[in-house]
Amino acid sequence: MSSFPLKTLFFAALCLAGHYSFNKGDWFVSAGAGFPNQNGLLLRPVRKELNFEYKGSGPFHFKAEYAILDNLGVGISYNRVAFEASWKVNNPDLAKAFDYRLTYASNSLIIRLNGHYPAAPGLDIYGGFGVGLKTGRPKLVSDDPAKKSWTFPFTFPLGAEATAGARIRLADPLYIYVEAGLAKSFVQGGLSLRI
Repeated sequence: MSSFPLKTLFFAALCLAGHYSFNKGDWFVSAGAGFPNQNGLLLRPVRKELNFEYKGSGPFHFKAEYAILDNLGVGISYNRVAFEASWKVNNPDLAKAFDYRLTYASNSLIIRLNGHYPAAPGLDIYGGFGVGLKTGRPKLVSDDPAKKSWTFPFTFPLGAEATAGARIRLADPLYIYVEAGLAKSFVQGGLSLRI
């Protein structure tokens, strides 16, 4: 017999026990990294075709959250991701290859609302969403005299994220956190500190 039903019942019993590891008045600060760099995912299908080099950094996630209730927190989230792609384009009329470089960096500052759920001691399960501001504008630069540089003329300045995750206590006040959802990455994790 599979142990899945027993594990599910055990987990449900822990949740119904009503213990919150997130208590009114708590502050948590977190720092982590995410996977994947979604810009890299978008470029991956054409990477071999165009024969370009790609470098990316992030996504990096920094958060602070305050417990206004045992089961409700408000916070702020700062996220950053960047990439650079470079390639050469042959110009047969000039018998020369020109360099092209596409760069992009995006920062977002999001106000979040998180709901927290009862769980086992040392475990904080939560889900939340937020909206805020974001920056970022792709820029294309080339040494081709006919196409010096180009910056995307407009970016939408509104950012949003929605994630679900958990904090797992290592030794109070230190926790690790893991989240899945949409926040410049699909999966993220890092360290949290209760202050």
